[in-house]
Amino acid sequence: MRKLFVCLSVTAVAVLCFGLPAYAQDNIASSLLGRFASQTDGWWGILRGYALFLFTTTLIIEVCLFGVRMALQQSNIAETTGQFITLLLFAGFIAAVIVNYQE
Repeated sequence: MRKLFVCLSVTAVAVLCFGLPAYAQDNIASSLLGRFASQTDGWWGILRGYALFLFTTTLIIEVCLFGVRMALQQSNIAETTGQFITLLLFAGFIAAVIVNYQE
């Protein structure tokens, strides 16, 4: 097992060391990446709207299921409040990531 790991490591290092200069000389990858980046720049507004809609929908479902789960467990108010605040903090963090994401 150790021999296999050493062989794979040496092969990976050799490919990275000797394969990158030949790859860097090729301009196809950089032009393809540039074309992809220029065509996908306008997608963020659309994807952000879909992400917020999906997030809002799943948050509503999660809060409804939370209420049902707490009603069936008949938990005390302190435990229920603590779990609900945790849910809201996590949801707020995810919403902030979606809204404030920039490349």
